Amino acid sequence: EFTLNALRLNRGFSLSHYTARTGLPPESLQKPLALAQRQGLAAIIDEQIHATALGRLHLNRFTGWLLPCLKKPP
Repeated sequence: EFTLNALRLNRGFSLSHYTARTGLPPESLQKPLALAQRQGLAAIIDEQIHATALGRLHLNRFTGWLLPCLKKPP
């Protein structure tokens, strides 16, 4: 929920804040973020992740890529 809500904000979220709020390592986002960056949907600047203007238009697709990564292992 944190990640999905944070991407709706223009400022996005930091990797350290992501880890603190979710308990998941930043590496859990590596593959979907790389895909989102290649498609112009996300930008990472100084460890701050945010949706680009195009990413905000396609936020459902972008967040859909993240959902499998956001599950904590049992």
